[in-house]
Amino acid sequence: MGVRSTLDKGSTFWFTLQLARHKASVTSANGAVPVLKDVNSVHAAPVPCVSNSIRIIFAEDNPVNQLVGSKQLKKLGYNNVQVVGNGIDAVAAWQQNDGAVILMDCQMPEMDGYDATRKIRQLEMERKLSHTRIIAMTANAMQGDRQRCLAAGMDDYIPKPVDTADLKNALAKAVSETERRDRVNLQDILLPIAVYETTIPDQISQTDSAPVT
Repeated sequence: MGVRSTLDKGSTFWFTLQLARHKASVTSANGAVPVLKDVNSVHAAPVPCVSNSIRIIFAEDNPVNQLVGSKQLKKLGYNNVQVVGNGIDAVAAWQQNDGAVILMDCQMPEMDGYDATRKIRQLEMERKLSHTRIIAMTANAMQGDRQRCLAAGMDDYIPKPVDTADLKNALAKAVSETERRDRVNLQDILLPIAVYETTIPDQISQTDSAPVT
């Protein structure tokens, strides 16, 4: 196992595994290939069931991190994931669906995660949009980095390399907050409709009962 880090660009991790050579399948006397059961599958943990309505924007410029992160998200049950490679594309993806949860790498080309988050917060204020949950991901684990992320407008912070348990907890919190926000927004839409439907019949009844002069 090893690591190579470059200031302001991120870190690259690698490791070596020793794997057994795959043996050729053995046929029985009648020519049939025996079916082998995976003993580990009996005890394997089931993949969590997450609604496909939960959309994740995964902003990460490193191809290896994109692959690893996508597999982590799939393992946690998140299948509706859009991967983008820089902050400009992250803002564009958010503009297509502002209901998504964003995993935002801090160090990216063209526009980094800090500026992308500030841009999203600015557009939310200008357009009076609901608050989008943004989770920072950064290889900088130095003191003060979390405060810098929060100051830029991010809601949470995950250090790199990303631990699956940390990712699970951060997303669970973000998804719960997003679903609560959507319920409140739906109530704001339905309440005026309910009041309208209750008021109009009363007005019609009063008009019908008015004496003719």
